[in-house]
This record gives sequence, structure tokens and C-alpha cells, in this order.
Amino acid sequence: MASYFRQVPDFEYVNRDSDGKNIGDFLVVKNLFKRIEIRQDILQNLAFFTEYKIVGDDRPDNVAFDVYDDETLDWVVLLSNNIINIQTEWPLTQAAFDEFLVKKYGSIENTYNIHHYETREVRDSQNRIIVQGGLKVQSPYPVTFYDDKTDFNHKEDIVMFGKAHGSPSIYPILADKGYFPKDELDKYCRPEGILRLHSDWTIPGCHFVGGSLGNGIGYASGLAQAQRDKNIYIIMGDAELYEGSVWESLMYISHHNLNNLKIIVDRNGLGTIGQTEKMLKLEPLADKFRSFGCETVEIDGHDYDSLRGVFSSEYRLRKFSDSPQVVIAKTTKGKGVSYMEGKWEYHTIVPSSEEDIKQGMEELS
Repeated sequence: MASYFRQVPDFEYVNRDSDGKNIGDFLVVKNLFKRIEIRQDILQNLAFFTEYKIVGDDRPDNVAFDVYDDETLDWVVLLSNNIINIQTEWPLTQAAFDEFLVKKYGSIENTYNIHHYETREVRDSQNRIIVQGGLKVQSPYPVTFYDDKTDFNHKEDIVMFGKAHGSPSIYPILADKGYFPKDELDKYCRPEGILRLHSDWTIPGCHFVGGSLGNGIGYASGLAQAQRDKNIYIIMGDAELYEGSVWESLMYISHHNLNNLKIIVDRNGLGTIGQTEKMLKLEPLADKFRSFGCETVEIDGHDYDSLRGVFSSEYRLRKFSDSPQVVIAKTTKGKGVSYMEGKWEYHTIVPSSEEDIKQGMEELS
């Protein structure tokens, strides 16, 4: 922990004798009333973390050496895991754990004689109890149930994100519709919550493990093929179209005429590291989709009425043939916050100053 205290600010302390008289130069000491902490926006973003499994007698300095090649950064390991008291909050060594078991059960041998199991409470997305907690059962008690909000046989249409980093935008909608309690929104990207940066099928209402761009459209085409009585909506990023798997899927979609599949392309012209037309040209994008047999339109992605209208049955009967549908929604990244608009940098960073946050909230209100 020595390097931790090197980060703590200094202050000058008057050197006095027992009578309070100044007897020399100021002493430079560490201000122990200050403490170091990691910014909350970093702590709440799992993308900044690397999973590490504690093995055997690993100590914080061992972990710091393995991860950072510097054992003096043990304090970073502790703070990033919200560990204040290493004696009670760090995983026990095997010897310490054995000692705990002996104190609790009398001997290690006694721990082998498990005489019953107890259930843990399980609830569905409607907060209904599926399994009551505290029941004594004679064997491990697996529970399989289909939540009516996540069952693929449910009659609702399915909305998926190919660009899974956009998943947080749908979480409040899912909460409003009762897929999970609204207080989960406050636990976004925290260990105790169920909502992650990228959606996956452990989250009620989500149907796809996102994160690897280009895979969503293939998954969506499989759902559209298997469930022709449903509309399957897949929201994709424009830079995602660099993936070859997208165009392989489009061949499949066109060949099987999956007209219940609706592809929405978020055409903001930006990727993670720059403008799409400077990195690798996508235009003429609409013509590319049409060449794969998809009926394609371009609209203002910020005009909700246009979005609703283009998917209406009346519009399809008038405008489209019986073919897969692509909507290129032209958008501005960071729309509504002036200093974010059109800036690719805000794909991976968040406002850090109070002034920026205040300005952004005011402009969005």
C-alpha cells in the first residue's frame, strides 16, 4: 500500500516544541484527512474491468503483479473492488477457510455430511415468487420455468440490437413494460444488478448475446425463419456493416424471403474511431441492400412518426412488395447535446465535468 500514500497530497506542518514555539522549518507530511477514490463513472462501467479469479493464497499484491506487472498497485485492486478492510473482505486462503469450517462444524469431516439443502427465492419479471426461499429439500433443487415475458413462443414481436452497445436505450422501455423491476435501472453495470453494457438473454426481454458486431443479423434471420408469424426487428450500426457476416446473412434472408424481418440501420456515419466514409466507404448503401433483394427506404431517424409509419401495414401494402425490409435511419450521434453531436469520440467516453453534465441535462430536458 506504500504507493497509495504517494498519491495522497502533502501539506506543511509547523514544527513546534512542547510549549508551542516554532523550532524549525515546516515539516512536509501526508494529509491523512484526504483519501483516494476511483471515479464513479469508471466503477459503474464494466467495460473498464478485467475478470480475475482468485486462486489459492492470492493476495492483492499478487493480483496487482499479474494484472499490472506492478505489485505496488495492490491498492488499485482493492479500491476498484470496494474493499476497505482486507482482513474481512478479501477471499480467505484455504487454510483460513478450513479453520473457519472447523470452528463452525467441529471438523472438516463433518462438512462432508450435508443433511439438507435450502432453496433461494426466485422471482420472475413481474416480481412474482416462482420458488419460495428457505425451503428444506433433500437434493440440489434446479428450477426451470419460462417467464411469459421472455418465452420465444410469446406472441409479441421481438426487438434485438445488433449494435449491442445501444442496449441501454431499451432497458427503461423493458422496465416500463414490466420485464424487470424499475430499480434495476439504478444498478446498471453494477455487480448486484442484472443489466449489463451489452444485452444478453439472461436479461428479461432480451433475446441475444450482443457484443460481437455482425452476429445479430444472423441470429435475427434464424428467428424470422423459425417464427414466421412474428415480426423480428434488428437494430444495427452502420459501421457494423463492415462485417462480412452481415452480407452472408442478407443472402440467406433474401433467398428465404424473410419478409417478417425488419432491419433498421442507425446511419450516423460514425464508427468507434472515425467517420465511416473515410474509414471504408459504405455508400451507395441503399443500392447495396436493394441488390440483395431487400426493399429499402431512407428516413430521418429522429422522426418518430416516420419510423412508425414505415412499419405500418398500410404503408407496406402501398409501398413494398412481399420482401425483407431495410430502413436506413439517418441520425446524428449525440443528438440533443450540442457538444456531443457528430463526435465519434463520445462512442467510448462520458462527460466528466459537472458543467458538461449539467449542460447536457438542460439541453435534453
